[in-house]
Amino acid sequence: MGAIDVISRFESSGGQGSWPFISKADVAAGARERIANASKIDQGSSSLCGPTSLLYSLIKKKPEAYATYVTQLYNNGSAKIGSLEVKPRSDTRNYKVPKDKIHPVDWMALASLRDSENLALSYSSVEDKAAGITMPGTLAGWFTKAGFAAKNVTNVVFTKSKSDIEAADALRKQGYRVCLFINADMLSVTKQDNKSVTPNHWVVLSGPVNFFEGDRISLSVFTWGEGMRAVSGSGDLSLSSFLNNFYGYVAAL
Repeated sequence: MGAIDVISRFESSGGQGSWPFISKADVAAGARERIANASKIDQGSSSLCGPTSLLYSLIKKKPEAYATYVTQLYNNGSAKIGSLEVKPRSDTRNYKVPKDKIHPVDWMALASLRDSENLALSYSSVEDKAAGITMPGTLAGWFTKAGFAAKNVTNVVFTKSKSDIEAADALRKQGYRVCLFINADMLSVTKQDNKSVTPNHWVVLSGPVNFFEGDRISLSVFTWGEGMRAVSGSGDLSLSSFLNNFYGYVAAL
């Protein structure tokens, strides 16, 4: 059964499911849109970039697994992706999702994954920040349980080198989904020359990494609902500024 068939069967079945403030129609429509274009996943203003990177990659490789995940999660309040068990707490399921900040299907799919991992902090609002942070070991572990072969080449204190972004791009060319661990200042023209202190964002490498004369770099990434967001598409970002905001990557095949 294909991914769209899973959604169609879900849509035609009865029952409200386990999410009082999310409609089945919103889940079905949102899931169809994302299966057709994985870049539609958008964490909005939330700190759910780690789960977003995983599910974007899952749709690209295993769209039926994504469809099964979101439909089971809606119906039962819990679901599995491979051996990855997702069971959000009631605060997450009873959240009145602000549609102007995040799509209901993204809240359900992303926040559930994040909340299931948290031992102490509940993820129950798009405004939650600390409860939404995903560390590299967690993301790599999710990929492994979801059925991918994962590599974790990150550092949460020190930035990485040119050889590391070259290795990341080489893996992308081999078919890996490569999630870059960065400081989000890199994505802002007015801030990308800043030297960061810590990483705070995950993006997925979606296009080639190019180097230019004068020690410049450009690349494209998926983030915030944009599948090919240019990071200095014109090559006006210095390699040193990029490396000041780059802390490595998690790659999954």
